[in-house]
Amino acid sequence: MEKLRLDILKQIKSAGPVTYNELESICKITSLKDRGTFAKNLRSLIRNELVKISKIRSTTHYVISTKGLNLIKKSQKADFEKIIYS
Repeated sequence: MEKLRLDILKQIKSAGPVTYNELESICKITSLKDRGTFAKNLRSLIRNELVKISKIRSTTHYVISTKGLNLIKKSQKADFEKIIYS
């Protein structure tokens, strides 16, 4: 999985339900090029059911799905194993 996608998942997990602008700010997205890449990766996470869209008071928020949480756990375990076995 691309590093940016994993970072987006981790940020959503940490922040809880976040709006697009909040997530963009948390991920420190500033340039137009970064914004395009960010949007593409967020759409991919949604399409792959790692992130869900939730409406809170008629505002769109992004939340991590169970599938997304499991992926983060697997990546942390893999990172841990890399450290232990290297």
